[in-house]
Amino acid sequence: MNDVKSFSNIVDLDSWEKLQNAISEVTGMAIHTVDYRGIPITTHSGCSEFCSHIRSEEKLSNLCQKCDARGSLEGVLKKRPYIYQCHFGIVDIAIPIIVEDSYLGAVMAGQVHVKGESEEELEQILTIDSYETEAIIDKYRKCYNKIPSYTKEQLDHMTKMLFHLCSFFATEILKKGNNDSANIDIEKKLLIGEQSFYYPNLSNQIIMKAINYMYSEKEKMITLTEAADFCHVSAPYFSKLFAKEIGEPFTTFITKLKISWAKDFLKGSDMTVSEVSIKLGFSEPGYFIKIFKKITGETPMGYRNRCKNYGVGGTIQIARVK
Repeated sequence: MNDVKSFSNIVDLDSWEKLQNAISEVTGMAIHTVDYRGIPITTHSGCSEFCSHIRSEEKLSNLCQKCDARGSLEGVLKKRPYIYQCHFGIVDIAIPIIVEDSYLGAVMAGQVHVKGESEEELEQILTIDSYETEAIIDKYRKCYNKIPSYTKEQLDHMTKMLFHLCSFFATEILKKGNNDSANIDIEKKLLIGEQSFYYPNLSNQIIMKAINYMYSEKEKMITLTEAADFCHVSAPYFSKLFAKEIGEPFTTFITKLKISWAKDFLKGSDMTVSEVSIKLGFSEPGYFIKIFKKITGETPMGYRNRCKNYGVGGTIQIARVK
């Protein structure tokens, strides 16, 4: 499916971009709209000078896109705006656009700082090597210092405004879809590490709750029974529902998910294989190595060395794990 085409079939992108420009001028925030993969489908209204430099470099631009994808995913799972820090400590907001339980994309706003200690409380969704971060910021220091700052209250007000605007936007899409007898059936794609999984029914509340639970408890090896209890359903029912909605058994899915997180740690940190194993709840390193090799075809150290030698994926890690 051509995402830009499918989106433009129900949205006048030219009119939307004009609205983006106006909102950007009023709020001082950068704004653009992305599809369900985090790929921009509109121009970047009010993009800061610093971020323009960053997005002009292919490697860093890919990180920005991945950051957008993960930020928008968090918004989808929570079904509300998600405020976070990007890999350069800049504050962004992901506002999901959901129509009839179909996730169309998200409005990404921000490129600002938050005054006071509030910014420190925000999750940094992706990180890169600290030395590399400082070197890039120093390179564009004058531009970085020009990034606007807002109080927490101002940011909250702007977020609410954008959320209500997007809700109205989604409602108008729905009206147009009904008037045109259009069948809005957008395929959703969940990005997990380096892998992509297609879930036609990701909007199922029980499954979304279970996946969100997995993300919030990365250090725990969650069992099917525990996931079912968390979702307040029986284990047999949950097992059948999960396999039907996702297309594979719960244990297969969570194992793949753990290995994808392990890849991120191996690429983006200096943690030992044993530390990664413990971090992700495996009973002992030997078992972790065995599972990693079974799924990827190589050992954790072999994967890490290959990434270093060929620069696979940069130096990214998921920073949500505590």
